[in-house]
Amino acid sequence: MLAYMETPMTTLRVRPATRDRVNALAADEFGGAAADKVIDKLLADHQKIKILEAYDRLAADPERWRDYVAEIDEWDATAGDGLDGE
Repeated sequence: MLAYMETPMTTLRVRPATRDRVNALAADEFGGAAADKVIDKLLADHQKIKILEAYDRLAADPERWRDYVAEIDEWDATAGDGLDGE
C-alpha cells in the first residue's frame, strides 16, 4: 500500500475550477504530486511569506528592530559555541 494511503484523509470541498487549478499546478510544477502535497507546499510557502512580512514590519521600526537584535544577541551568547556572530 502506498504511504499516502496509510494516512487518514478527508474531503475538502472546493469548486471544480479550484480543484482543476490545483491539479494543473501539480502536473506543471510538482511532477504530478498529489493535490494534498501541493496544498501543503502552498500553505508552507504562504506561512513563510507571512513570517517575512512580520520581519519587514519589525525592521521598519528602528527601535523595535534594535530591541529584537539585542535579544537575539543575548540568546546567541547562551549557545556557548564560540562562533562570535556566526
